[in-house]
Amino acid sequence: MESMAVSENPESEHDHVVRDAFAIVQGCAYQFVYENWRGDVRTYEVHVTRLLYGTNQWHPDPCWLLEGTSRGEYRTFDLRKIQTSSLRKIR
Repeated sequence: MESMAVSENPESEHDHVVRDAFAIVQGCAYQFVYENWRGDVRTYEVHVTRLLYGTNQWHPDPCWLLEGTSRGEYRTFDLRKIQTSSLRKIR
């Protein structure tokens, strides 16, 4: 079995994975069921503009966030709260 080199800079390796994931979803539209911070569950259709790890006003704990437009408004979704079984690409 051939040995694999281990990156000495894991940040650059991590950044590469994030760039690849973002390239897959950027500019696409997805439909999914999402539970918001109040516990309300509804279906969204979102045109994705950004995927990032961070925080904001509605998501104070660091997490993966999907940003995009839905129903004419800019929204942010915590990826952990998307029901993955409902996720489907629509455009």
